[in-house]
Amino acid sequence: MFYLNSKQYNEALTTLNKYLKGHHNDAQALYLRAVVHVMQRDYPLAAADYKEVIRIYPNSDLSRKATDGLKKISF
Repeated sequence: MFYLNSKQYNEALTTLNKYLKGHHNDAQALYLRAVVHVMQRDYPLAAADYKEVIRIYPNSDLSRKATDGLKKISF
């Protein structure tokens, strides 16, 4: 995603939020949004998206990545 590579996090969030309105169970988009939230240091929103990825696809590689992401932001 271009916005992430160029550190345009607000634009990335806008794009992901628009996409997720019609595709609310897209685990990859939720994971990316969590990453953007982490980059913006908005850890509660990142945690919510990571948890949703884990809930939707509990036994996937993406779920394992989300679990790792949660561990990194949990204090």
